[in-house]
Amino acid sequence: MYCLFLFSFIGVGLAIPITPMLTSDELAAHKADQKELSKTCPANAEWRECSNLCPEKHCGNIMMVSSCFSLRCGGPKCMCQEGFVRTSEANNADCVRRETCIEKNAQALRT
Repeated sequence: MYCLFLFSFIGVGLAIPITPMLTSDELAAHKADQKELSKTCPANAEWRECSNLCPEKHCGNIMMVSSCFSLRCGGPKCMCQEGFVRTSEANNADCVRRETCIEKNAQALRT
């Protein structure tokens, strides 16, 4: 059996795509570009080289007590500033003041 160009034969009837290799200089440049792009955080968020391993608080869990505790560093990423929480569980969700979530949750309970 033969594989198409840029595919590698791995077993009976199986072929996987091969990603072209980058030189070490190209890889370093790519990583630097990605790092600079990722350091641009949305409003009320800040870049942290040592992020928290525990999930960030968001409007859906703001009133729940977290059982997660870790002193280890997580990967670098944008995190909400002190006093702010995510609007949802998504890592790229906006960061809003805690009070905003509490008010919205209270309004939802009244309706």
